[in-house]
Formats: sequence, C-alpha cells, structure tokens
Amino acid sequence: MKPFRLLVSVCLVALTVLLTPAFIAPAAAQASLLNIVKKDNQTEDKAATDQSSDELRRQAEADLDEVRQKLEENAALQPADAAAAADKEERQRLLDIQLYFRNEKLWRLNDLAALKNTASTPVDTLPSVKALGEKPPYSALRVDALRDELDTQQDHLQSLQNSVQMREAEKQFLSERLRKANEEVRLTSDKAAHEKTEANRRNQEIAELKKQAAEVELAASAADQDYLQAQISSVRQRIEEMKHIVARVLPAQALSESNLNEIRNTLRTAQDKASTEVDQVAARHAKRLAERQRLLAASKNGNDASRLAFIDQALRADSMALEGLRTLQLLEQFHADAWEQRILLLAADSTAEVRQSALNALRQIAASLNTKDKKDNRWQQIAINQENLRAIIADLEARTTSLMQGGSAQIAAEKEVLSLYRNALTIYDRIAQLARRINQETARWIGDFTGAENNESALAGLRLNDLWQTAKRVAYSVWNYELFTVEDISQADGQKITISYGITVGKSIGAIFLFGLGYWLFARITKRILALLVERGNVNAQVASVTRRWLMISVSVLLAVSILNLARIPLTVFTFVGGALAIGVGFGTQTIIKNFISGIILLFERKVRVGDIVVIGDVTGTVTNVDLRATTVKAFDGTEALIPNSNVLENQVINWTYSDPRLRREIGLQIEYGAPVRDAANIIMECAQAHGQVLKSPAPEVYFDGFADSGLDIAMTFWIELGAHTNGRRIDSDLRFMIEKRLAAAGINIPFPTRDVNLRAASPLPVTMATAQSAQESKKSDAGQDTDPQKKHDAPAAKAKQR
Repeated sequence: MKPFRLLVSVCLVALTVLLTPAFIAPAAAQASLLNIVKKDNQTEDKAATDQSSDELRRQAEADLDEVRQKLEENAALQPADAAAAADKEERQRLLDIQLYFRNEKLWRLNDLAALKNTASTPVDTLPSVKALGEKPPYSALRVDALRDELDTQQDHLQSLQNSVQMREAEKQFLSERLRKANEEVRLTSDKAAHEKTEANRRNQEIAELKKQAAEVELAASAADQDYLQAQISSVRQRIEEMKHIVARVLPAQALSESNLNEIRNTLRTAQDKASTEVDQVAARHAKRLAERQRLLAASKNGNDASRLAFIDQALRADSMALEGLRTLQLLEQFHADAWEQRILLLAADSTAEVRQSALNALRQIAASLNTKDKKDNRWQQIAINQENLRAIIADLEARTTSLMQGGSAQIAAEKEVLSLYRNALTIYDRIAQLARRINQETARWIGDFTGAENNESALAGLRLNDLWQTAKRVAYSVWNYELFTVEDISQADGQKITISYGITVGKSIGAIFLFGLGYWLFARITKRILALLVERGNVNAQVASVTRRWLMISVSVLLAVSILNLARIPLTVFTFVGGALAIGVGFGTQTIIKNFISGIILLFERKVRVGDIVVIGDVTGTVTNVDLRATTVKAFDGTEALIPNSNVLENQVINWTYSDPRLRREIGLQIEYGAPVRDAANIIMECAQAHGQVLKSPAPEVYFDGFADSGLDIAMTFWIELGAHTNGRRIDSDLRFMIEKRLAAAGINIPFPTRDVNLRAASPLPVTMATAQSAQESKKSDAGQDTDPQKKHDAPAAKAKQR
C-alpha cells in the first residue's frame, strides 16, 4: 500500500500546483489589470519598437517594388516554345501571389503601427459612461446601455480570439508548405547542378518563386496575427475598465419617474407597432383571399392562372408573416412583463416577498423562452420558418435573375413576391433579435437581484446554480489551462515567424487517455492472438510471452509518438526532461541500460532462446524467460537463476540445444573374466534399442573398452533428444535396470572387486590353541581391569608395549 499512497500524494500535489494558477490568476489579474494597462511603456523600449516597425514597413515597400519590377520583366519576356510559355504563365501566377500578399503584409504593418501610435480613448470619456453621471443613484437605463456596450466588446474580443486561433492553424499549415517548398528547391538545385539544361534552370527558378510565395504568405499571416493580438490587448484593456465601472455603478442603479415613463412608452410603442403590422397584413391577406375566390369563380383565360399563382405565393408569404407577427406580439408582451418585474425589484418600497415574487416571474419568462418541451415547439417552428424563408428567397432571387436575362413580363410579380418573403424574413429576424434581448436582460436582472432574496429555499437553489456555474467555469479554465508553450521558429521573407504550440491540461489528459485506451486494446488483441498460436500453432508459451512483451514495448513507443503528433504536442517538449534525466540518472542506470541493450541483442540474435538448455557459469538448466534486464534459467534441481543479460552476452555460454537438440550419453560396466563378451554386447545393444527415448539415428553403439583388474570393461554410447520432458539421468537409470536384468538372466555376472593377500615372514608364525576355561579367565581379567580407572587409563599404553 505504501507505493500506492505515495503515488496518490504525488498526484494530489501536482493537481494542487496545476489548479493554484487557475484560481489565483483570474483574481490577481482582475485586481491589478487596470493598474498594469495604465502604465506607460519605457521610452527606450517604445523607441526601439517604433524603429523596428519603421524598418519592417520600409523593407515591405522595397520588397513590393521588387515584385512589381519582376512582373514587368516577366511580361517583357518572349517565350521560345510552348514549355517556356507555360513557365512564363506560372511565373506570372506566382508573382501575382507575391504581389497580393506583400500588399496585405504592408497594410497590416501600417494598421499595426497606426494602432500602436493611436492613444486609446479613456473609458471615462465614452458617451455611455458620461451619461451615467458622477453621483449615485445611476439610471438603470444608462447602466443597461453600458452593459450592452460591454457585451459588444466581449463579443468582439471572442471574435478576435477566434481569428487568432485560425491564423495560428493557418501558420502551421503554411509552415509545412514552406518546408515542402524548401525541399523542392533543394531537389531542383541539385538536378540543375548535375544537368545544366535550360529546362532544369527554369524549374529551379519556378521552385524558388514557389518558395518565395510561401514565405510571403506566411509572413502576411504572421503580420495579420500580430495586428489581431494588438487589437485583443486594446479590447481587453477596455473590457476590464468597463467591468470595473459596471461593478461600481450596478449596486446604485435606480429607475426614476422619467425612466419609468420612457420605458413604458417604448414598450407600448413596440406593442402598438406589432398590432398595427398584424392588422395591415391581415387586411392585405383578406383582400387577396377575396381576389382569389373571385378569380377561381371567373376562370376566363390564361392570365388568370398566372395571377392565381402570384396570389398563392403572396398568400403563403402573408401567412408566414402573420404567424411571425403574432409571435412578435407575444414576445413584446413578455418583454413588457419582464420590465414590470424589474421595476418591482428596483422599487425602493418593495418588500422581500414582492421581490421574491418578481424574481420567480422573471424565471418563468426566461423558462418559457428556453423551453425544451416537445409539445411547445413554438420557438423551434420559428427557426424552421427562418430556414424555409431563406431557401425560398434564394430560389426566387435565382428565378428573378433568369427572368431578367430573358426579358420576361413576370418580373414585376416575381419581384413583389420576393419583397413579401423578404419582409416576412425581416419579421422573423426581429423575433430572434427580441428573444435574444429578453434572454439577455432576464439573465442579467435575475443575477443582479439574486442576493436580495429572502426565501431560503429559493436562495439555496440559486446558490446551488451559481455554484454549478462556477464549477463549470473553473473546470473549463482548468481543462484549458496552459501548462507550458512550445515555440517553433522559422525564417520566412527575411523575418522570424514564431509558431506556438500550447500544451494544455485537457490536451495532456486526452493524450494519456488515448494512450491508455490504445495500449489496452492492443494488449487484448495480442493476448488473444498469441493464445491461439499457442493452442493451435504449436508455439511455445514462454516464447509467446516474451514476444508479446517486446511487442507491447514497441507498440507503446509508436503509440506515444503517434498520439503526441495527433495532439500536436512536439517531441521537443521532452528535450529538457530528457537532458535532466540523462545528467541526473545516467550514471545510476548504466547497468540497467547495459542489460537492456544486451536483452535487445539477445532477442534479435536468438543465440539463447526460451526452452534452450544452457550452461552459463555454474548454472545448468533450461531458459524460461528472456526479459528486459535478466535471463531466467531453471536448473534441473528446480531452482531458478536470474542472470543479467550482459553476463549472458559477455561470458561463455554452452547451449546444448542451439542448433541440434540431440545429446550423446555413455554408460560403462564390467563383466567377469570368462563371460561371453559378444553375447553381453548384443544384450546391451538390445536394451538400448528397446528404450523409447533412445534415438534410432544415430544408432547406439557398444564398445569392448578394456581389461580391468576385476573384469572386462564394456561401454555403450547412445543419443537422446533434449527437451522439456526429457531427463537424461532417468534414461541412464532405466537402461542400467534393463541391462542388469538381462545379463543376470543370461548368466553373465558383474564381478565384485577381488584382492590377493600374500604374507611373507622370515620364520614360521606361532599358532596357540586356547581352551574354553582359559578364555573365560581372560575375559574376567579384562573386566576387572575396566573397573579400575587407573588401569583403564594405562591399558592403551600396555597394549602398545605388547605390540
């Protein structure tokens, strides 16, 4: 459990380090951004920047003049053949591209210089800020106008940020195209240097122009991105200043009597306008219906048919317009109701219950505009009608254009129908705009007055919703938090282009997830395939295990590189980490790296494989595993030895099964002198041939090996095939049992060792005959001597003297 706890602790610390900037940075930025943006740049830095900008513009103007001169020279060329003419057209196209993008670059440089040189307008001088006045209470209408302008600035900032992201992706694409153009220039230059022909020279010139066009386009994109970044900086400064003003005036907003009259008059005017439009369209619709009935009753000539077709189109347009106007009336009523609730919230004499009721009403209005109920599909139908109207208008515009080209008399009718559909589309656009406005206002007002509620349950719900929104924002900021940035610098059109690759938390988590998923899938697939090979393909299980392990290592490397490339995480981000590891861990991992490389060599050379019977040093046994660091050898006594791969590679290794698993063994025995040697040899040969694990080829052989002291030496050699289920010692034992039994049955004895003892003495040896009585007396005397300790101690000496 200790390693697991350590891993959890490290992950928690890393998560804390990652999340701390996400929470602290926004608050610190909000508190100090105004002070930072209001500080003037140092005079020397500004002068250097201005000088650099002037030099860039002058260089851009010089490059533009050079391209124009090349265009004139190319126009004056007279091609000698069709190939030269094609090359001239290609040069013209590439020079036109250069001219266009050099103009773009110069314009962007001028815009950037103008933006930097133009002093930003102080936010206090804006009309929307001036209209607020200097002292509270502030008009709620003026506060709304300031917040509208703030929303506009935020939308503008989002649009600029999206443009910067597009430019960044474009720069990466253009950098790749520039790389290919440089490669083409190199190839054409080499070819032109080896084969100096006019065609190769023109190809080299075209390749150079393509490279220059790619450089100019990349430089123009970079200049455009610099201009967008400058705009973003300016807009961000303005947004932060406006946010501080809104935060200051928002708690002190109020509605005066004149404001109330203005609001109610505006809302009443909008409702009256919608009602008037409904009446006008309804009256027109009724007239056309009457005319249609009259024409259907008359049906005199073909002109009536064209008029009927026109009326049908007009009636359809009026129906859609009427439907939209009635929805617009409903929205105007919602808008008026929402304002009435806000008036109650801002009223000084409103009680807590009144404010709570007003907030609930605002939520109901917001919910009715954002309903997802399938039965109430009013707003979905509005979107469908908008798309239908756009399709109809596009069709009518195309038809009107074709009629105008053909001089048809139906142009006036088609134009009138087109005008009716355009008016209907305008109504639906007004509906969408008003719906967005009501949604925006209700969301603002609910947020402004959420803290004023006294209803505890409602407060809990609102706080929970706020907490959920905050959690989503924090999660989004953490997911997109940029851990670090890798910059790729390339040279284009005489200037350095920097392409940034941001490594975010989300990108890192996604890469880890994809790696884990891919590793898991490949592990399952390889496990299944190798299991089938072991079951049906007679592949050794240990060989399959080692193969799978090395396959997983190779796949892990390939998978990591592929996912990093897919996530656009360059391998250069690991340069520092790799250097630090090489310095800090290099000396400590010499042996591991040495054994690892040795393992790779063993795997590819296949000198020692799983299942081989080897002798390595003092270890003899079967190879059961070739791992990254060590080779496992299982000895015949069951013990397992882990031998470092470097030892296997550097020391002498005896591999009994390297090229041939067959092994020759030998059994020796003796028979007594006088026994039939030839019969004994035949019996021994028959025993070897009868054993199932003795190979028939090479055949066993029996040798009369010599004359020994006790008998006649006979040796038998035979061959066995080494394997997992072959035990040479057991085979030797089986053969000895068989030989002993067959020789005994044939009456051939295996001799005992015999010795002849020869006694040589100068005189005859004395022989004494002892009686039974003298023997008993001798025993008693010996027993008496044993009871005396002194005698027992002196007995060995006495015996020694007698000898």
